[in-house]
Amino acid sequence: MFARKIDTLRRVTIPTALFKMLKFKEFQEVEITIEYGFICIKAFDSNEIAKKPHVGVVRKLDHLKRIVIPAEYLKVLKIEPDTEVIITLDGAELKIFSYNKDS
Repeated sequence: MFARKIDTLRRVTIPTALFKMLKFKEFQEVEITIEYGFICIKAFDSNEIAKKPHVGVVRKLDHLKRIVIPAEYLKVLKIEPDTEVIITLDGAELKIFSYNKDS
């Protein structure tokens, strides 16, 4: 479990350890979805698109291991830019959720 800030441009940096565990590469396409109240990020394979019932938002990682989270996803989950989130690894995907210091 890692704590990171979503910056004002809605980017979050993927921790290096998780980046390596998932074998992500610079500029790799990833799929971003919301599942059960979490933002989920996983590798995207365009060859598998016909086998999936739905596809989330597809974005590329940048050279600093950052990904831009869709504004609509942050709004639905009530996560403001420039706030801290928790990033965890769940199988082959990352899960991002709001960090509430008061709970």
